[in-house]
Amino acid sequence: MAFTAAFATLAPATRARHLAALRSALGWWRARGWLAGDPTAGWARPKIARDHSRALTREQIAALWRLDVGLREKTLWRLLHESAARTSEILSHSRHAFMRSLERYARPGPEALARHAAATDPAARRHGR
Repeated sequence: MAFTAAFATLAPATRARHLAALRSALGWWRARGWLAGDPTAGWARPKIARDHSRALTREQIAALWRLDVGLREKTLWRLLHESAARTSEILSHSRHAFMRSLERYARPGPEALARHAAATDPAARRHGR
């Protein structure tokens, strides 16, 4: 199917948004008599994984700021808290070429490290991955 081929590389939420926009346009065209039937009738909506993570409470945030840790780590935590960004998003803007240099600032999880490594891999950038 052309829709799947055109949008296969996008995240499921993005595909769902594009499909909803397409179905909205098709409905408008059908209402005006410009189109008979629904060409998307048999298409399934992409499955979107639910985010079960929870935000920290005010008390947890206050306790975090009181911890006796380095300024760099507190700065990263404050940046994450105030920007509502994911760790991987913040690390993707980092100019650190090596994981060891990142450990001076924070201890990101293995998933964030893997995404950062993939994003900064020169071989992957050369081959467009």
